[in-house]
Amino acid sequence: GFKMLLGIDGSFGETTHQKPIEGRAPKYDNEMMLTKIASQYLGKEIGDTVTISLDGAKADFLVTGLYQSSSDAGKIGAVMTEGYRRLVPDFGYTSCEILLEDNKNLEESMQEVEELGAEEGLDLQVEDSAAQVNDMMKDAQAGIVLLVVFFYMLSILISALITFLLAITLLKRQRHEFAVYRSMGYPVRTLRTAFACSFGMIGIMGAAFGLAA
Repeated sequence: GFKMLLGIDGSFGETTHQKPIEGRAPKYDNEMMLTKIASQYLGKEIGDTVTISLDGAKADFLVTGLYQSSSDAGKIGAVMTEGYRRLVPDFGYTSCEILLEDNKNLEESMQEVEELGAEEGLDLQVEDSAAQVNDMMKDAQAGIVLLVVFFYMLSILISALITFLLAITLLKRQRHEFAVYRSMGYPVRTLRTAFACSFGMIGIMGAAFGLAA
């Protein structure tokens, strides 16, 4: 047999992200969809029957459509809630998503869901998933900024080291020239200033070209 994930959807309505690209979505508890990858993986097409086993329970499902999903590298199928209860009779959802048409009523809607849960004797934890996603995005952006700053600082450090080594190398090569200039009466301060200016111009030009690239 083959092992793969199984997605569960209450009705495959308009809000579902599991929409068929071929065939149709399941309407009955004995129907299912497969991704194209899962279809090739199992060797099953639309109209074929797939036998699913879970913890000793088995049930046959008719493939009614194909859809796309990146979960488990695409090796996944989808059934209705009632179809999954053929394998796990006491199955119940532990979480769900509620999509609002108008986010202006977000706080009011969250309070209504909590009150409804309390009336049914349920201990519900209602959260704003959009806010959580935004927080995650902010954290990710902060991490990227820190990474960019780190690489910039590293580049500056490496550039400074290379510049220092080049300066030493150039100074050693021009030692004879400096000795000649000294013998001609040029003061040490003037020679140092000339060397610093010439090498500084080279460093500035190199930095400018590096930033432009």
